[in-house]
This record gives sequence, structure tokens and C-alpha cells, in this order.
Amino acid sequence: MHPQPGGIPWGGRRRNHEEITGFFVALAEHLDIEGFEVQELLARGDTVVVFGRERMRVKSTGRTYETDWVHAWTLRGGSVVAFREYTDTAAILDALRPR
Repeated sequence: MHPQPGGIPWGGRRRNHEEITGFFVALAEHLDIEGFEVQELLARGDTVVVFGRERMRVKSTGRTYETDWVHAWTLRGGSVVAFREYTDTAAILDALRPR
């Protein structure tokens, strides 16, 4: 998985264990977590939806961003089979840009 030039380094679609591992490696390389809060959980059948908020510092720029997010998980047989995240990518891209 390689992000688009000028994109979010940990962004994009991940389909296998190696690509998912790459997501977490990219997060650790680029961000310091200053706050990560789960605000609400909703569950129905195989689907869990999580509402939250985060504050991150971009290591390369020293800039921070804060954004709300929604994570939608699909679980089957005790395993995650799908995950989607909805967040303010404009805030993230702004913090990634050097000034």
C-alpha cells in the first residue's frame, strides 16, 4: 500500500495483514498521540460503530490537529472482516503541510 503523493501517509485501503501492519507502522512514524477518546459505542449484529475524538502531533512539522472520527467495524467469528474510518482529512493534511 502506497499513499498518493501529497496524501496522508497512513491513509488508503488495506486488504491484508501486511498492509494493516503498515498502517500502524506509518502512524507511529508520523504521529505522536496527545489524546484519543472513545465517546460512544453502538452495536447491532456483526457491526460496531464507535464515535470518538483525537488530538495528534505530526512529528515532521510539530503541528497538531484535533478531529472527531467514526469507526465502523464488521466482525465475524471473532475476527475483524471490515473497518471504515470517517474523519476530517482536511485537518490532517493541513497539519502535515510544512509552513
